[in-house]
Amino acid sequence: MGATTAAGRQLLVLIEHCLCACFAGRVSADDVIGALTMSTVLVTVMHSNNEVGSLQPITEIAEACKAKGILCHTDAAQSCGKVSVSVKTAPVDMVTVVGHKFGCPKGVAFLYVRKASLAKPGYAPRLPCGAAVTC
Repeated sequence: MGATTAAGRQLLVLIEHCLCACFAGRVSADDVIGALTMSTVLVTVMHSNNEVGSLQPITEIAEACKAKGILCHTDAAQSCGKVSVSVKTAPVDMVTVVGHKFGCPKGVAFLYVRKASLAKPGYAPRLPCGAAVTC
């Protein structure tokens, strides 16, 4: 469920085929929260399961991450345009959305990053080319 980076920090990633998802394709918020450690720096969870359509408990997970100072990301590629995706109701730090799901050309996507998330200690976002991200 996680991987340790070279710096010894843990990256917790949940995907649609993760063993912690029940038969309905929904992860348990309690299982995710219970897996958080002092070394966890990021949790990423699909907003909805594209195979069975279940919505994940994003708000619960994001609130727990916020309380522990852990960045939280949700992949809303399957959700946007079908169900409500709001950064006002779920305190996620980042949301990924792909445009072809609602009429944009394939390959168009965006990553929403909450401005306050950029100020977290030890977090220095960089683009794949190595350039720093600034607001």
